[in-house]
Amino acid sequence: MARDLRLCVTGLSRAGKTAFITALVHALCIAPRVPQAFPAWGAARTGRLVHARPVPPQGAVQAIEAFPYEANLAALRAESPHWPEATNSVRAITLELTLERPPGLALGALDRVLRRADAKLRETRRVTILDYPGEWALDLPMLDQDFAAWSQATLAAMGRPPRAALAGPALAAITAIDPAQPYSDEAARAGHLAFMEFLEAARTQGRLALLQPGLFLRPEKVGGRAAILAQEEFRFFPLPASTARRSPAGSFAAVLARRYDAYRRDHVRGFFDSLRGPGTTRQVVLFDLLGALSSGEEGYADATAALAQVARAMRPRMGLLARFFGGAVRVLYAATKADYLPPQGRQRLRAHLDMLLGGLAGSEGGREQSRSLALSAIAATRDGTDAEGRPLVAGCVRDRATGTLDCGVTFRFPAPPAGPPTARDWAAWQAAGLVGFDWPEFLPDPESLRARHDLPHLGLDEALDFLLDGHA
Repeated sequence: MARDLRLCVTGLSRAGKTAFITALVHALCIAPRVPQAFPAWGAARTGRLVHARPVPPQGAVQAIEAFPYEANLAALRAESPHWPEATNSVRAITLELTLERPPGLALGALDRVLRRADAKLRETRRVTILDYPGEWALDLPMLDQDFAAWSQATLAAMGRPPRAALAGPALAAITAIDPAQPYSDEAARAGHLAFMEFLEAARTQGRLALLQPGLFLRPEKVGGRAAILAQEEFRFFPLPASTARRSPAGSFAAVLARRYDAYRRDHVRGFFDSLRGPGTTRQVVLFDLLGALSSGEEGYADATAALAQVARAMRPRMGLLARFFGGAVRVLYAATKADYLPPQGRQRLRAHLDMLLGGLAGSEGGREQSRSLALSAIAATRDGTDAEGRPLVAGCVRDRATGTLDCGVTFRFPAPPAGPPTARDWAAWQAAGLVGFDWPEFLPDPESLRARHDLPHLGLDEALDFLLDGHA
């Protein structure tokens, strides 16, 4: 069995990657001391995990920015706690696990002869966790689209609500170009800048998620936005279909198609190929489903379409990731912020995520290769009821005006429907003020954290059991 595990974590729509990875590392380190905190995780429950600690990375991972686990944990455990700062770059942390395993048949027989019936063997394994932007995951479907197909799909989306309200200047700059005319760098710069500004407006003003290329929105690894605008290799954008039967050499269509293909090869295929470790690779996709629902019908449709595209690309054995990892890849899909709902609401949250994934995630070939969860890697609320016995959650929220922490805030957000939201659902949520809702930011209760070694969670043990099965 492979000793090394590569765990790649991405997230869509402000899903909480940093908190998830911090909690996951902390769980690995603390589980041998408080196994009762992780009842659904077999290695912790049975005592198989003896010890875990962060260690210096090896190989190519050494060149990746270190994930700031200690600083993140300190922020959560501070007297005035705050959530760790999110970043938009690739980060990594490696842990060494020490595990106990019963001896095999031959060694067991030898131990009995030597009267060492209680003898156990120990082994060490390494887990490297890679954190990468969700925007980059959204580029995976581009590997199955040539430039013409990508352009057609992108321009069609830009012409429809909600993108149409933001896409006017970009569409004007792009449609002014005849794809068959000789390439002009001046016109290309103008079209590229207008397209970049549209992508940024769609993300910030429109709060949309399904935007490509993802590197244009998270360009830190290539030197930032200025580098994207300055370097010729990135100077491409969608073009309308050419009336010419074949794009002439040196035409706009030919030059931009060549750059698009190089982007797919060097920055999409190249990046996902780099995720492959020396042993087994597994993926985590985090999704803020509650945030998608509260963003309204258009925002929800966009966010869930983004999730569907990623899930389709990561489909075990048949999907794009199999090209990089050489076979089935285990994938966990998690709807985060489950602590914002009482228990029955969490069940509905998971059911809704299952509905969204449909046949895009599940078991294949007789082995479970993917799983969905409603998850809160660090739970910041506690379950309760109101005076009439109705379920709600309560916790600490920092006052945005004064900065003080109020630990008596109660909250009731309706459980999502098990199926697709209906027109009646959207109308009711709109009338109740849930569309465009200003979410409170629950924080861990400082007194509660001081009284325990572990971080409170919902479902993290189930996630660990699935992801580390066969490794810890």
